[in-house]
Amino acid sequence: MNRKDRTRALIVMNDANEAHCLAKRLSSAACAPTAAGSLSEAHAAFAHGAFDVALIEHPLHDDETKAVALLCFAHGVRVIVAEQPDAPHAELQDFLTFIGAETIARPLTVAGIAARLAVDGREAA
Repeated sequence: MNRKDRTRALIVMNDANEAHCLAKRLSSAACAPTAAGSLSEAHAAFAHGAFDVALIEHPLHDDETKAVALLCFAHGVRVIVAEQPDAPHAELQDFLTFIGAETIARPLTVAGIAARLAVDGREAA
C-alpha cells in the first residue's frame, strides 16, 4: 500500500509525549499518524500536509478542544473527540454535534482507535 492510500491521522492530546507514543503505536501500513500536543502544534501540522481524520483528546480545555476541532473542520477533516465518560460538557457537546464531530468514550485501545481512524483510501482522495 503506498503512502497516499494510507489514512492520514492527526492525533492531538494534552501530553505531547503521549500523543507521539500513540502515533508510533498506530503507525502501520494503513495509518500515517502525526502527533500534536496543543492547538499551536496542530496548526503547524497543517502547514506540512493534509489529514483525513483527527483524534482529539478531551479534556483539553473546552476552548482549546473547540479551537482544534474547528481548525480540523475548516480543513475538511473528519473529527473524533475522545472524552471521559463522566465529563461531557453540554456546550462543548452542542458545538461538536454542530460541526459533525464523532465522540468516543475513554479509555481507548490502540485497536479501537485504529478501527475508528480507518478511512477507505478512495474516500480520502
